[in-house]
Amino acid sequence: MATIYASVTGGTVIHEGQELRTFKLQTAINRLIPGDVLEVLPGRYVHPVRISQGGRPGAPIIIRGNIDGGTIFDGEQERESANDDFDPTDDGFSFIKIIDADWVDVNQISFKHCWPSSIFIRGAKHIQITDCRIEGGRFAIYARNRRLLRKSRHIALRRLKWVQDVDHDMWDGRTTWMDVKQQKPTQNDARYFNGALFGSYDIKGPVTIEGCDVSHAFNGIRIDAKSSDLSRGRNSDIHIIGNRFSFIRDNAVEPEKIAERLYVLNNAFFNVHATFSFDGVAGKHWYYIGNRLLNVQRPGISGQPNQGGKIFKFHSSSPYPVEGFYALFNSIQTRTEYIKSGQTRSLVHANNAIGICRYGQYCDQNRKLFGDDFKWNTTLTFFGDLCDHPDFPGALNHQGYKVAGIHTPDGVFDLPATGPDGSWDGQLGLKHGSPGQNASKELSVRLPNDVEILIDSGFDMGAPAPPELLTALIPEPGKGTVRAIWLEPANSAG
Repeated sequence: MATIYASVTGGTVIHEGQELRTFKLQTAINRLIPGDVLEVLPGRYVHPVRISQGGRPGAPIIIRGNIDGGTIFDGEQERESANDDFDPTDDGFSFIKIIDADWVDVNQISFKHCWPSSIFIRGAKHIQITDCRIEGGRFAIYARNRRLLRKSRHIALRRLKWVQDVDHDMWDGRTTWMDVKQQKPTQNDARYFNGALFGSYDIKGPVTIEGCDVSHAFNGIRIDAKSSDLSRGRNSDIHIIGNRFSFIRDNAVEPEKIAERLYVLNNAFFNVHATFSFDGVAGKHWYYIGNRLLNVQRPGISGQPNQGGKIFKFHSSSPYPVEGFYALFNSIQTRTEYIKSGQTRSLVHANNAIGICRYGQYCDQNRKLFGDDFKWNTTLTFFGDLCDHPDFPGALNHQGYKVAGIHTPDGVFDLPATGPDGSWDGQLGLKHGSPGQNASKELSVRLPNDVEILIDSGFDMGAPAPPELLTALIPEPGKGTVRAIWLEPANSAG
């Protein structure tokens, strides 16, 4: 194992009073062998690089900068250059391309002006990207497969901060939703925004996205696949845990075509147009648990299209999930409809706390909980929820929606204050004396390995979810299957 140094100019440099032998960035990368650490000294690097030789288990190659000290990878790309490059490829621009190289860690780098992507992964496994800051880019990070035996798998993104639209044009309405979604060039062409923090095409997984901060972006996470065929094992073992998504103009979490073993746990969503998207998605074993959502602003300028929003976005026709779709212990305060249209299958919806804003700025006194175009299906189970909408649960039952829970007319949450910059600390607590306190219903959750978790009644409705439930959903690597357990609230008499 060795430490190698890279500098903008290469050669001998003085760094923090020490004389160091350094190499230019690509030359330094080419010298790395398993276990080596590349220290990228502060400076502005403008020449993109390729990593084609990685590490091995227990000895990754590590490329480490100093984000506070000013290690900047500047792609010098104009965003318009990404208008026609929707799914990044080997030929497109990316500052770092990781091709056929496994066991690579990249951390503490600041990326700027990298369109369409900052990091492109193809045919690589065990890639970890941590503690980086990224400004701009259609996709901050994008992954594809390479050849039959070279799949991209085991990708982890941790504690990344990505701001796609640094001028806030999308949220403020200078760029409309249609400017981004259009298929062909127009006068106000902004297709370069139609991406996400992490995007992928037809990879299997696992993918872990944890502790990241995504703001002023079109989408948060967008994982696509070639088909909705479950036997191909695509978009599987996706863990989206403890992240923050704010001012998202379209979808925060968007699997395309298929997802299997998808865990969306303990995230905070603030001012998101459509939080959870299932627009024609097949699959099974989806767990949306312990999340907190607060929508208090409408994106864009009055009269622009696609401002209504929703929490759950469904399609009007198949494919649908075939089993194991759970939405549990989430806290939602929103100015939008909860479910606007479409239909789904196999959803167990329980112990959520839902507040629907109907009066005040950005609110609509006629706002519905379920839109007229939401079609009920007998495979859906809604029970044990807390909600302040006047239609819940009685009027909804008369309309054919089989829902059960507690109606609280005076509101669900002690609404948090937002900062002068519109920020939110991610907390959303039940009102003092709420009927949702210690009122959750007993339920069972089936894991992908058919182990059943039994959860006692008596927890608070909404987030946070029982910590033991969250832990059981993601067993430690190498620990095998999770045995069946019964979870009881800490204050229970048993």
